[in-house]
Amino acid sequence: MDRQSKIFIKKTRRGVVKKVIREHYLRDDLPTEPDGGWSDGRCVVIDTNVALHQMDFLEVTTSEGVLSNVILLQTVLSEVKHRNLAMYKRLKGMAQAHGRRVFVFANEHHNDTFVKELPGESPNDCNDRAIRVAAAWFQRQLEGEREVFLLTNDRDCRSRAIEQGISCYTVHDFTKEHLPAKYSEYLATNQADEDAARKPDGKEVSYPPHLSAMEIQDGVRQGRFVIGTLHMARDNATEGWVVPTETRHGAKKDDKHGKDKDTGSSSRDLLVSGRLNLNRAMELDKVVVEILPKDQWRAPRQVIVQELDEEEKEKDAAKEETVSEVDLRPTAKVVGIMKRAWRPFCGSIEPPLNPRDKHVLFVPVSKQIPKVRIFTRQVEELLEKRILVAIDSWEADSKFPSGHYVRTIGDIGDIQCESEVILIEHDVCIREFAPAVFKLLPPVGPNGEWEGLLHRSPGCKDIDDALHVKPLGKGRVEMGVHIADVTHFVAPNNPLDEEASFPSLTSFSSSQVERLAFSVIWTLDVETAEILDVKFHRSVIKSVAAMTYGQAQEMIDNEEDQSLLAKDLRLMRDMTRKLRQKRVTAGALTLASPEVRFELDSVTHDPIDGLFDFFFSCPLELKKFDSRDFAGRASTELHAHVFFKNKVVEEEAYVMRLRKNGIVVLIPKYGLESPVILEEKGSSQYKLDADGMCLSSPSRSIRVLDRVKIRISVSTSRMHRTNLQLELLEVYGGFSAVSKEKEEEAASQEPPKKKKKN
Repeated sequence: MDRQSKIFIKKTRRGVVKKVIREHYLRDDLPTEPDGGWSDGRCVVIDTNVALHQMDFLEVTTSEGVLSNVILLQTVLSEVKHRNLAMYKRLKGMAQAHGRRVFVFANEHHNDTFVKELPGESPNDCNDRAIRVAAAWFQRQLEGEREVFLLTNDRDCRSRAIEQGISCYTVHDFTKEHLPAKYSEYLATNQADEDAARKPDGKEVSYPPHLSAMEIQDGVRQGRFVIGTLHMARDNATEGWVVPTETRHGAKKDDKHGKDKDTGSSSRDLLVSGRLNLNRAMELDKVVVEILPKDQWRAPRQVIVQELDEEEKEKDAAKEETVSEVDLRPTAKVVGIMKRAWRPFCGSIEPPLNPRDKHVLFVPVSKQIPKVRIFTRQVEELLEKRILVAIDSWEADSKFPSGHYVRTIGDIGDIQCESEVILIEHDVCIREFAPAVFKLLPPVGPNGEWEGLLHRSPGCKDIDDALHVKPLGKGRVEMGVHIADVTHFVAPNNPLDEEASFPSLTSFSSSQVERLAFSVIWTLDVETAEILDVKFHRSVIKSVAAMTYGQAQEMIDNEEDQSLLAKDLRLMRDMTRKLRQKRVTAGALTLASPEVRFELDSVTHDPIDGLFDFFFSCPLELKKFDSRDFAGRASTELHAHVFFKNKVVEEEAYVMRLRKNGIVVLIPKYGLESPVILEEKGSSQYKLDADGMCLSSPSRSIRVLDRVKIRISVSTSRMHRTNLQLELLEVYGGFSAVSKEKEEEAASQEPPKKKKKN
């Protein structure tokens, strides 16, 4: 066993510079092949570049057995862990997966493959040299038995490997020569593919180059640049807001300002508008921005954006009328991107103009994400499908980012497929439980349900939390919130404990059944609603009743009902009113939020009716996981589109907000909030009076909270996006929403009124 010393200088978090000496032990008895031996076929050694950028390809080919005997070096694992922790976890999971021939070799601890950093050599060059040394060593060890290839997309590393006599391929060349053609779909694009895809059609743009890390550091130190997170507009991939997180000297900024409901921005956020100012930044990227001079500041868009592409949106924004100085917001441009927030995106491909074209545009379901250019040989098969696409790069001379196909989700419009899209888009775990998890649960009973667990009764209301109230006497009352305890079957370090690291599911609760829960119990003063005591603990509860908010309200309003349950509900109502009044007195704003439910057909799972209840005020609120909340909203939108598909409905609504070209209304019956476009693209007959909260034209006038009548339908765009189409029919209590021409036409068709006799 040899010993090597590694000496380096490091700076601690407290700014202390230390000299570190580490001893590195080398052995020659380390395993050099998998436990079961090599499988038939060639061996491939992958470098860091391939591991970082071709993970989808590696996962698919190794899982299907097309690519076996993959040698994963310790050097590659360490470098991937340092550069991308999420990719490291995927790489580690691929190596640990059962039945996959991925062999991890500790090359840094083997006598024959250890390399020492040379004077003046960068860490990256040293790692590349270590990978080439290991590949050459395996090639000598397995000579005469099987071929050994080094896979790398690094040009310099490949040329050096060929000079040293190592059989070396790029991933794209290796796939083309040794694997079926369909697996090229999963490859991240290389520079040659991007050059071929970018046609000289005059529509490509040239973005400013991103600054180097040193330039960014100097700019932040001098106060010229600001670091923050980019949040794109909900319906526009060419406008966003940067929430500053670090300013001069790296000081963290704490956001205590309120946020605007329409734009989602606070008073200190920076507006970034236009493709060039965004400079290839995307949703949730950590970016570096430079604040523009005041004469270049803009105002956020106050129009309802229709289904347009990014180029049309930018043209519309440029044509927008001059705004007052009061509406201008600090505007910035992106000069660098510190960390990408790229993930696989769901969407569909745009039908190409040339059916034979293999380079197509992918349209994400999220309007916050720009189109992505991908290469695929199965254009016709994917035209009516929802697919998953990963972004690989975005070059400065390319209008759109480049990506690659990952997998097909399902048919466009299918409920199951669209539901999976919602879960993927909001990062909700949907993977199946492993067999080891099911073994820990009670055995399956004869009726197909778990013995000892709760059966799901008809009409179950998805109860995962409960409330209780109990008078204590002496002017006190006890109130509590109980959350289903999902940890009942979880023991430390068992498979269920591992599953608990992912989003968990709660169990249902039914009436008169004792269930395990986690509870928060308050003791309050009956007169003042002051909290006298609070306790947090596990508990066993028995549900007395399960009802909707409407059923509870009916019981409260029925004065003839003097049952114990009705009295408890009235006591809870009185206490919540007092607590709400305390919050309002302290300056809180109370917003009524409709709870939306759609009854689904038991066979087709299509919505057959829409119901809504207003949640009666309860201060005992628990904040839900953000992704679950957003996924719930998207699910409501999906079922609304399915419910209104192939039908036209007229309903009453209320005007909630005004825009320059339309209004935003709330439909109480369905609990939906949606925009109504009043003027078509290019017209400007409407005038918005923001101070007076009025939108007027020569023929109509609409104010906030006006009661209106609308017509609801669903339309599908060329990009396979379904949209609710709302048309304004009438404004009650105001002026008719029908144009004067239509009124005159209607009046001319009425029969003349008979004159009354004297």
